[in-house]
Amino acid sequence: MGATSRYFGDPKYFTSKDIFLSFNYTHTLEKLYGIDDNNILHIHGDVGGKELILGYPEGKFNPKKYLSDVTMKGRHFREMDVLDYIESIDDYYQRTAFDLLHSKLKNFKKLPKLKELDDFTVYNHIDEIIVIGHSYSIDHPYFDLLNSKFKNSAWTLFAHTCNDEQSASYLVGLIGISNYSIEKIYNIIANKL
Repeated sequence: MGATSRYFGDPKYFTSKDIFLSFNYTHTLEKLYGIDDNNILHIHGDVGGKELILGYPEGKFNPKKYLSDVTMKGRHFREMDVLDYIESIDDYYQRTAFDLLHSKLKNFKKLPKLKELDDFTVYNHIDEIIVIGHSYSIDHPYFDLLNSKFKNSAWTLFAHTCNDEQSASYLVGLIGISNYSIEKIYNIIANKL
């Protein structure tokens, strides 16, 4: 059976011994797949839990350009740097609000919770690591810890887009994953349409 049909075809594929590191705030694993709460580490918190860990990894806040409507009629737009746009706002209160929001976001840091992951995996022998639904562009410290602890594990990284595939390849090289495959979900979906 191919890797994708094995992981996406039957929710009963998962066993009671499998553990899950979830970067998702929802309870999809519990509700859709019937996974026991004790087998899941919601590393960024979960809906209904004590707190959700939100933010950007330190140094990763990179606001996009802002499209300014020059004529205020929805016809002519100009791309501007976010800070330049904020400075160009004439209204003091709007400019102050945007400036405060930008400042808050810039300092909105999410620090990795590596000890929690280390504790969660301490009594486990993991020979297979499967990554589904991740963009691979952040959370590298978690993947690095798993790769360091379980050097001989076989990794399967699923890519939902071409960007995910490139980011997965970058991650593999960055942390030195040696035994891996990258499965292209976007090809599978396109073939089924």
